[in-house]
Amino acid sequence: MPKTTQILKVFIIICGISMFAAWGIFYGLGILTKELIHTQLTFWVLLSGECLTAIGLLIGGIALLTNKIWGCYLSIISMGMLLYSVMVGTGNFVPRDNILLTCVFAGLWLSTMTLLFRKLQRVINKNGAFSLQSQID
Repeated sequence: MPKTTQILKVFIIICGISMFAAWGIFYGLGILTKELIHTQLTFWVLLSGECLTAIGLLIGGIALLTNKIWGCYLSIISMGMLLYSVMVGTGNFVPRDNILLTCVFAGLWLSTMTLLFRKLQRVINKNGAFSLQSQID
């Protein structure tokens, strides 16, 4: 099994857990209360998307660890959702001149993009079709 595959499985699960942990920390610190007061609908749409992404990452990562073929599809979709979430997050920190979090999110985006590209390279065969044999790798 390629080393990138092992890294991908761990990365996906850690990202899913980290998303839930981050929102838990925000709630614990009382940050969510202020956000809910000002932009309630926008906040709930964002939180719903983040939760779906985290759930998809966790289930996809566990499915990859247990060699389920459908885990490949779910992990690819969830990583795409993660890319979008990271881009939105970065967009929130840039105007606030928060260089540290901007760099962290940019690094996360680059890591996700690299691993997603590597996974897609193995999954898509030369004819542009999904290869069932390489999906578990």
